[in-house]
Amino acid sequence: MTQCKSVPCIFSGRSLLPDISALAKLVQRINSIVGVFVYSIHLRQSSFVIVYVMTVKAEEHQKAKSALKFIVPIIEKYKFRWVITGGFACYVYGIDRLLTDIDIDLDTSKDSSEFKHFMKDVESSISQPLEHFVDENYDNYNFELIYEDQIIDICPMADLKIFNQDKKTYVPFYQTDFPPIEFTDFEDFTLPLLSKQAIINNKEMLTLKDKWQIRDIAELRKLL
Repeated sequence: MTQCKSVPCIFSGRSLLPDISALAKLVQRINSIVGVFVYSIHLRQSSFVIVYVMTVKAEEHQKAKSALKFIVPIIEKYKFRWVITGGFACYVYGIDRLLTDIDIDLDTSKDSSEFKHFMKDVESSISQPLEHFVDENYDNYNFELIYEDQIIDICPMADLKIFNQDKKTYVPFYQTDFPPIEFTDFEDFTLPLLSKQAIINNKEMLTLKDKWQIRDIAELRKLL
């Protein structure tokens, strides 16, 4: 998890002047990780006061922790096998990136009685009902929850497909009975993350990749 560091400065007499080169590098890094920052520089008695107001990872981290405390016990109630995928898995592996949603795939189908009861249990938090979603990359069913401003995306594995560019058709996202996982600690949890290599393989299959997916692939390779 990335922590914000103080801005390097140089002293000149009574004046405190920011190291402009270091400041520029810090701003560039904040932009690449957080995406949004607001800063103001106030000049008072020959001193610069640097004030940063940012959407920082600490807040994202806390929201994710709260959302997991809500959803994990309900998943375990139904004894689903499950796996965390996508950007949040990369985040827990230690990659600097935006945290948007928590992608959870359940080892079940949309028509199973367990899945229907599970949806009933989380009904009050559902922000997007179960929908059939098809685009250039995926053919799947999913629904979304929002818990304390954190989006949780739930997908039944049996109905999850990805577009295969060689075969020119959608194929099962997971090629085995259950995908390879790596148990990884995050706060009070030991989470079943889709393995690094499996995430790389799946992201490389995507017809359309955004900058985060390209970056995730590169950063995950460094962790292998």
